Amino acid sequence: MTPDFSECPQLLEQHSPDIFVLVHFFGQPANPEESVKLCKARNAWLVEDATHVFVPVQGVGEYGDAVMYSPHKHLPIYDGAVLILRPDGPSALPITSFPAEARSSILTSAKSNGIGTIKWLLKRTIQKIGVRRSTFPDTFATDLDLSSKATLAADMSGFSRRLLSRITTDIDAIAMIRRERYADWQTVLKSLGLPEITPINDISPTPYMAALQCPDPESTKSLFAAILKAGIPVSTWPDLPPEILSFPGNHLGALQLRKTRIYLPVHQSMTRKQVILASMRLRKQLAHKNNNPLNVKILEYSNWLGLWKKCSKTNLMQSWEYGSAKEQAEGWRAIRLQIVGSESKCVAIVQVLLRSYPVIGSIARINRGPILLNDGGYESETHKLEAIKALLVYAKKQNWRVIQIAPEISDKAGAEILLETMGLNKLSQVPWGSAMLSLYTEEDDLLMQLKGKWRNGMRKGLKHGVSVSHSVGDGKDLQLLLDCYKSLQKARDFKGISGVLIRALAKQKGQDWQFNLFVGREKAQKSELLGTLVTIRSGDTVTYCIGTTTNTGKKVQVNSVLLWEAILQAKAEGCEWFDVGGLNTETPSGIANFKSGLNATPYTLIGEFRGWKHNFLRLNP
Repeated sequence: MTPDFSECPQLLEQHSPDIFVLVHFFGQPANPEESVKLCKARNAWLVEDATHVFVPVQGVGEYGDAVMYSPHKHLPIYDGAVLILRPDGPSALPITSFPAEARSSILTSAKSNGIGTIKWLLKRTIQKIGVRRSTFPDTFATDLDLSSKATLAADMSGFSRRLLSRITTDIDAIAMIRRERYADWQTVLKSLGLPEITPINDISPTPYMAALQCPDPESTKSLFAAILKAGIPVSTWPDLPPEILSFPGNHLGALQLRKTRIYLPVHQSMTRKQVILASMRLRKQLAHKNNNPLNVKILEYSNWLGLWKKCSKTNLMQSWEYGSAKEQAEGWRAIRLQIVGSESKCVAIVQVLLRSYPVIGSIARINRGPILLNDGGYESETHKLEAIKALLVYAKKQNWRVIQIAPEISDKAGAEILLETMGLNKLSQVPWGSAMLSLYTEEDDLLMQLKGKWRNGMRKGLKHGVSVSHSVGDGKDLQLLLDCYKSLQKARDFKGISGVLIRALAKQKGQDWQFNLFVGREKAQKSELLGTLVTIRSGDTVTYCIGTTTNTGKKVQVNSVLLWEAILQAKAEGCEWFDVGGLNTETPSGIANFKSGLNATPYTLIGEFRGWKHNFLRLNP
């Protein structure tokens, strides 16, 4: 996409150019240095073709004698181009003495007659009311006839000027939308296993189109046909003129681009939903290429245990015991599944909570799953998305009416759009966020990692003589915890965890599972309660679940003493991670400040999604 300057010396022996055109293809600034040198040496004008450039950016329009822009390629106006003449270019054009008759001749030779504007306005009106083309011609092997020289109006019509004056206030928003659509195409096409797209990042110029590079002409042609069948407007580029097609040996680079690249629109009138629906249609066209789909199988407890041990950074919601507690306390039915890949190798495991309602049918709930196994190279969120896709196919077969999932996937827009392509709609709830403390470090290093104010508060409690007792399961202090927690719920008016579910969690027994209750009391007067704290171990991770503090306990920083004791206990038992148990924008400031004092690594998940049977029925196995 840059001039081949190695060929220029031979060309210059045959021709002495008057004009050298440097094109900024697809909005990407081209290196001008060699072009400037060539033009100065040959006394040629340097013209920067910036018609693919949305708005002037650094590296564009700064070197040429003339610069051309084409707003109507990017904005909803019928016509309009911009020609800028610069006195600072290689030829130092005398702009002030540029012949007036030349300008007059250009403008009067091709005046707009208004018919084109009327046709354009009618076409746009029809499109706006929803009448759009559903099929597109197959032009993969066809180049436009460039031999005819149509005379176009040189001036911008008054109608386009008025439209442009309104649009310019939205330039930044339009640029952002075009970048977002490009990123959306990158994400969904990559998820379909298609060839890599030419990359673009946040600081790149605004894209003209989304470019898809294929490995060879045959796969390009096949993909082009599949995209057309999916009803997606797709194009090739460039249309090659006869002088190139007649001498293919001299233009191998251009021919290779023509045969191996296809382009998709990123116009600001497109929405993310349109990209999602288009990718769904394309997924069906490419379904036959999915030769190795994932399968879903039921898991029994003994098999679950072995797989659970192969998962890292496990969470409470996906533990077998949590599912059992939900069955006992709230009437859910828990099923445990494994997602299996090639050679029956397990990729991930997941716990699903089911509840059946008359007429409606079964509703499935998945919280913070699926979880990948860490012994087979399944580490990326792409694998989690593939596992979710397999789950939705399984849900369709099981006739689940609704599925609601808060996946264990970080907050990334790319994952969000892929979940939407599977027929899942994001809900408005604030996504789950928390922070994870590594327990690999030594105790002294762990202590020094704490924020100074937090550490001093904890030491204050120890000096005051706070006594901490630790019990496991539903011991004698459980009722004390329930009473304290109920009072806290009433005082602060929040729902939290039900007492019935707390009791059910405390009764659970299992390998790598433990309900820990810490109670802080005044050492001199052991009968005076200062605070309580609950953590639950599930796999290699301990999660902070409940904390209560009396007024006296607040004064002596009992909450810090209890939490530090819980962290040390988790480390002593060989756990690898400590989850602070919730830390996002909805966390009350006092609690957020307290948990932030641990200096744990924060994380935010992508949020909650819901899919209805008629949506994920469109998925292909």
